[in-house]
Amino acid sequence: MMKSIDITSLLSGCKSGDEEAITEFFQRFRPDVFRMALSILDDPAEADDAAQVSLLRALNKLHSYRCESKLINWVYSITLNECRARLRRRHSRERLLHSLFHAYRAHNPSENHPEEQAIRNEGNDAVWLAIRSLPDNLRLTITLRYYHELPIGEMAEILKVSERTVHNRMRTAHERLQAALDERVVEDERDIT
Repeated sequence: MMKSIDITSLLSGCKSGDEEAITEFFQRFRPDVFRMALSILDDPAEADDAAQVSLLRALNKLHSYRCESKLINWVYSITLNECRARLRRRHSRERLLHSLFHAYRAHNPSENHPEEQAIRNEGNDAVWLAIRSLPDNLRLTITLRYYHELPIGEMAEILKVSERTVHNRMRTAHERLQAALDERVVEDERDIT
C-alpha cells in the first residue's frame, strides 16, 4: 500500500516522472475531477473520459503551475476548460442532428419516431431541468457552488472571474431558476384542472 505524499513532494515527483507520485496524483484528484465533469456533462462515460484527459493535461502542464492557488483549483480549471470544449462539440452535434432529424421528418412525416417517444416518456426532475436550461456560465456557477460546495473565492479563481461576477451570476441564476420553476408549477396546475 502506498503512503500519502504531501503536495510539494507529489509535484516534485510528478515533474520528475516518479511513477508512484503520478499514481498518487491520479488517485488523489480523480474522484473530485470526475464528479465535477459528471456534474457539467451529465454523462458518466463522457465524464470519465473528460476526467482522464483533464488529469493527463494537468500532469503535462505541472511545469506551469505556480502555486498561487490550491492545486485542486488549478486542476478544476483544466477540467472546466475540457468540459466546456466538450459541451461546445456536443451542441454542434446536437444542432446537426436536429437539422437532419427535421429534414428527415419533412420527408417522412407519418412515421413514428423513437426519439419523439423517448422525449415524451422522459420524466426528469424539474430542478435539474431548470439548471440544465441555464446558459453555461450560470449553470457552471450553480454547479460549482451547490454540487461541489466551493466557496465564492475558489469559484472566482476556477472560473477566472472576479468574486463580484460570481455573486452576480449566482443572483441571475437564482432568479432564472425561480422563474423556470414557478412557470413549471403553473403549467402543472393547468394540467391538473
